[in-house]
Amino acid sequence: YLSNALVGQVTLADYENPLSALYDPTIERGDNYANRYAPVTASFLGSTYDTVAVQFGGSGAIDNISYTHTTTTTNAVPEPMSMILFGTGFAGLGVVRRKKLLK
Repeated sequence: YLSNALVGQVTLADYENPLSALYDPTIERGDNYANRYAPVTASFLGSTYDTVAVQFGGSGAIDNISYTHTTTTTNAVPEPMSMILFGTGFAGLGVVRRKKLLK
């Protein structure tokens, strides 16, 4: 989910379908169990997300689950026009101050 809107989902069928990118023939499956599943990433879903929901149809259990969250931050780069405007304003303050000192 991203802002409470579903952006993608992975079902048990995705892991059991030989045509799926998540299919792994080495996984042992049985009646409502599997020994391991491949991780699902934001790039696999083709979108970013802010919420993960795990749902079972009736009953289920999870063991040895892990979740990794990576945050990337970027610093804003000032726009050239903003810097020019700032510089012009700063120069204007200098002119006003100089005029006051000359009086």
